Amino acid sequence: MKPIHSARNELDAQMVKNALADAEIESVVQGGPLSAVLGEIPVTEGSLPSVWVRDEDVQRATEALANFQHPAVPTEAPWTCPKCGETIEPQFTACWNCGTAKPGAAPTE
Repeated sequence: MKPIHSARNELDAQMVKNALADAEIESVVQGGPLSAVLGEIPVTEGSLPSVWVRDEDVQRATEALANFQHPAVPTEAPWTCPKCGETIEPQFTACWNCGTAKPGAAPTE
């Protein structure tokens, strides 16, 4: 196994582990419990939590981690609600202000 991410804390390590699980990559967090004693022991690369993957998954995990840390920028422009005129970010399919569906959005069930 090889380390692919050195985390600031156990929560950060678990978020990376979850992102890798979403990409169907098995990983483990090493050193998580040490966060409780940081300050009592020196903070070094070895004492911080880290995420490890199997050797054969390193390339895929590195790519998945890059996408997790730097998600794609939306290419759509914000849209304007036809009912209340509110400007809505492109990833949303309904107006936050009045609940009107985005024009052309697929209906949700």
